[in-house]
Parts: sequence; C-alpha cells; structure tokens
Amino acid sequence: MGAVLAGFGGMLLQQERRLQPARKPAGPIGAAVAGAGFAIGWTPCVGPTLAAILALAGRSGQALDGAILLAVYSLGLGVPFLLSGLLFTRGLSSLGPLRRRASLFVRGSGIVLMGLGVLLAAGQLTALTSDLASAFPALV
Repeated sequence: MGAVLAGFGGMLLQQERRLQPARKPAGPIGAAVAGAGFAIGWTPCVGPTLAAILALAGRSGQALDGAILLAVYSLGLGVPFLLSGLLFTRGLSSLGPLRRRASLFVRGSGIVLMGLGVLLAAGQLTALTSDLASAFPALV
C-alpha cells in the first residue's frame, strides 16, 4: 500500500468497481441500504476496537462501567462525523492550499507507510514505539 501511495504501484491496484443499480432506492430504504454498505466497509476498522471495549466491559462485571465505556466509544466515533458534516462546506474552502499539494502529502504518506512496513518486518516497530513513548510520556 505504501508503494502504491508513493506512486510506485501500478494502476491495477487503483481501480475501483461499483454496482450501478438502475433505480436507486430513496427514503428510509435507501438510507438503510447506504448504512448497511457503510457498516460492511467499516467492520475491519471498527470491529477490533469495539470487540476490545466489549471484552473490557464484560470483564468489569459492572453494567454501568460497560455502558460508560460504550457511550464514550460511541461519542468518539459519532461526534467527529457530526462535526465534519456540519462544517463540511466551510472546511472545503479552507483546504484549498492543501489540496494543491495533495499529491505531495499522498506520496509522503506512502513513504512513511513503507518505512513502517520495513520496521514491522524487521521486528523493530515495537522498539520504535517504546522509544517514542519514553520520549513523549505525556502522549501515553
């Protein structure tokens, strides 16, 4: 993935396929279909974190503790979406200078991702994480 972002990957990996239904469902049914698609796409991202929170909530033995953990998790997941929706048009105009340099950010992100992959493969990512945690204890 890092190589693709950095511009070294072929166009084969950057293709996309979409289903184009003849009639797009509107109203509550369309919203439910869109929500289901979103949920399926986000399961690999949200699932492990939610599973860990559910495990912690189950182990605590206190229903209130589990409810608080899940409420805070839900707020952390939902509030950024709500804020981005409310501030979307204002944010687009302020991102103009960054959008002109988007390819630099994408390529730089790809190079960073390749570096992290090399560290992970070499078994050094844990050491780097530990060193960073020691250097910046306020962030831990």
